[in-house]
Amino acid sequence: MNGIQEKHLVAGQALRTLTMCAALSGVLITAGCSARSSGAALYPQVAAHTGKSVSGLAFIGSEPFSSDTLRTLIATHPSHCSLLGIPLCLPFHLGQVIHRLDPEAVRQDVLKLMLFYRAEGYFGTRVVPTVEPDGPDHVRVTFAIQRGEPILLDALEVTGVEGIMNPDSLTRALPLQPGQLFDLGKFTASADMVLRGLYSRGHAYADILRNYSVDTVDNRAVASIQAIPGPRVIVDSIIVKGADHLGRANAIRQLTFRPGDVLQLTALAESQRNLYGLELVQIASVAVAPDSMQKPPPHDSTTATVAITVAEASVRQVDAAVGFGTVECLRTEASWLNRSFGGGARRLAVSGSVSKIGIGGRTQTGIGRSLCSAYNADTTFRSRVDYQFGVDFTQPYFLSPRNQIALNLAAERQSEPGIYQRESRGGRVSLNRRLGNRTFLTVAFDAERGSTHASPALYCAEFLVCQIGFTDSLARPRFRDEVELGFAHDRTDAPVDPSNGFNVATGFTWAPAALGSEVTFVRLSGQGGYYREIKPGWVAAFGARFGNLFRSATLDPTRNFLPPNERFFGGGANSVRGYDRNALGEGVYVTSAVDTSSAGVVIPADTVSTLFVPTGGTALAITSAELRFPSPFLSEFVRLALFVDAGAIGNGSILDLSPGNWRVTPGAGLRLSTPVGPVRFDVAYNAYGATAGPLLVSDEVSQQLVRVSDSYHPARGSVFSRFHITLGIGQAY
Repeated sequence: MNGIQEKHLVAGQALRTLTMCAALSGVLITAGCSARSSGAALYPQVAAHTGKSVSGLAFIGSEPFSSDTLRTLIATHPSHCSLLGIPLCLPFHLGQVIHRLDPEAVRQDVLKLMLFYRAEGYFGTRVVPTVEPDGPDHVRVTFAIQRGEPILLDALEVTGVEGIMNPDSLTRALPLQPGQLFDLGKFTASADMVLRGLYSRGHAYADILRNYSVDTVDNRAVASIQAIPGPRVIVDSIIVKGADHLGRANAIRQLTFRPGDVLQLTALAESQRNLYGLELVQIASVAVAPDSMQKPPPHDSTTATVAITVAEASVRQVDAAVGFGTVECLRTEASWLNRSFGGGARRLAVSGSVSKIGIGGRTQTGIGRSLCSAYNADTTFRSRVDYQFGVDFTQPYFLSPRNQIALNLAAERQSEPGIYQRESRGGRVSLNRRLGNRTFLTVAFDAERGSTHASPALYCAEFLVCQIGFTDSLARPRFRDEVELGFAHDRTDAPVDPSNGFNVATGFTWAPAALGSEVTFVRLSGQGGYYREIKPGWVAAFGARFGNLFRSATLDPTRNFLPPNERFFGGGANSVRGYDRNALGEGVYVTSAVDTSSAGVVIPADTVSTLFVPTGGTALAITSAELRFPSPFLSEFVRLALFVDAGAIGNGSILDLSPGNWRVTPGAGLRLSTPVGPVRFDVAYNAYGATAGPLLVSDEVSQQLVRVSDSYHPARGSVFSRFHITLGIGQAY
């Protein structure tokens, strides 16, 4: 019987162990080739083309792995175009990246591929490189893979954890199970899982011994994991270094353990994360102190001293700026930040800005008129300056290092020349609690008193309030006081472009009259995504979003009118991509002139444009499914996607949404890889045409709206108008 036996001491992370395994395996593979170690001597056919440009790279027999996966493992790559991260070449070879053939790199690539297949359970794999001319100075490289027979695991035994963990239950939970392909990566992960279990139970100095035996004749393997738990370690003291402004007491408050507690590495990591969450802290370390700093003698391994090392940022920061613009005229802004206000890493930030400085009164003349020409014809919003003031205070510790309290106060007056002027004052108090890694709970109270002044036509076009005769009530100051509860949980493998995992987020908002709110409602909303890599490079993604407003909130201006900022909208690059932004659902059409058709129907005049203004709704449901996969060309930079979006918006409850409310838009898109995330280019098909709605005419003299038709339906456009193009950065969900 032919066999391979290896025993390794595991004392840390999976990457370190796998690197050790790869190094030892490389020694075994290359032992017979030591006399001819260079690539030129080992592959003379490859050496004959040294220095030529690699025009193509291919793999034969790569199954069950894709060529894209194997490309990431090797150093030999084809020449390609890359201009600022975009697969584009310009004349004079601008953007062209040349890769030339290197026999030594080819030899190392062969070893990497063999080690990869061996680690995945195919121990007898051989790789043979070949090179074919592709012009006078170009070659194509092919790696022919003769995959070995798969090695199956017969048995996996875990010992040394008796009395600490249940060996049988632990074995059943390991990533590697008997009957599976003997994957060395899963074997390493299984050993690390046992080690983490010991660490979490206070055995801070635990070690693991891995042992496996492979029969390459019968293609079977047996493996064992032997734990050496060592004693349970107790924290006897804590040392703090570098926390000059934070202070020893406040630094210790961020810890999740105290002297006398069992030493757990997970608690050390969480405590270090708490310190990094303080803006005052630039660098933080929470670890077992070296032997020279331990309180008891070094040979006493039942207790340990923990050392906290902190490097602090500057406590105070001041910024100021002065600028000029044709709309804002002379503008100035300033901010003051204290990262340890009153000690304890409390954060206080005060900021403010003032614009329209230099604008005169209602009869503006002189230099003010010439400098701020945007307000020359505006006699309504010109007379007063615009401003923004804010105070933000954060208390990083409240009963627990997991809790954080924030207080925000704000006041502003903002205006656009000839359009609107918005004034508001308010504040927000929130309690944020970290429930776990990337899991948060937020409770907040938000109060605001604000008013908006604008003409009825501009209310409709800019603020989506098109109800006739309702603008006067919106112009008066109104209170909006609400209590919010939010929850977020993220278990994806990457925040920008996930390929596995899921995330969920929900929000609950209550605005009762008892709190002084003049708009009363209860809103529940949520969204989530699920991602799964179905094969290397192929990701199936599913997204969902819902929302519902309860109680008496309506879109009727005569009873408990719901402002547009509290409604639900759908459509756009991150929603139903067959519709423009917020254009899903009902709306109204606004024009400045109308005609009468031959059938006696009032329609907009041909000489003017017609604006569709969505009105949103009180109920929302959106679902999406997307398949993302590598492009057949430039797969390193370009990915493709097929998707289907479906959504519905209504003015009642989410339970009242009928099949007639739903809109389904399929499509396809490109994903370009960039340093800031994937850039999306999506094309979706909308087979429904424009939505019917009331037709309003804006009187330019009186600035009033007049309803001239209860149901106007625009003519259906051409086939090309049914395709909607959206651009975005990052995935849609």
